[in-house]
Amino acid sequence: MKAKNRYERAQQVLNWIDYYWPQGRPVVIKWKKQLSDNAYGETYREGSKLIITLSKTKCATWETTIDTLMHEAAHCILWGMASVEDKTAHHPPSFWALYGEIKDRFDHDHGSEQSKEFSIYGN
Repeated sequence: MKAKNRYERAQQVLNWIDYYWPQGRPVVIKWKKQLSDNAYGETYREGSKLIITLSKTKCATWETTIDTLMHEAAHCILWGMASVEDKTAHHPPSFWALYGEIKDRFDHDHGSEQSKEFSIYGN
């Protein structure tokens, strides 16, 4: 399904990421005009869900949106079912390895094209 805007494309890419790197719990994308500390994105737990919030201002292009989404999704994958986000470093080496794996697959191993086959709607 063809995404019409960066919001739909972000959901499509999140669905692709979840297919190849299951996150273990529902992940929801929210959008805010601007985030604290002028951040591009942030991730947090809300009940049984993981929430990825993206800045409408900072994530102004499709490329920046996707890159930020991959970064935040890597947090979700590492946190998974366990509540470890408060017990680990924010960006340990395992985070950068996972983020690099996702980005490499998306950029160089047909992930960008594959992800276009995924739904523009949340799970």
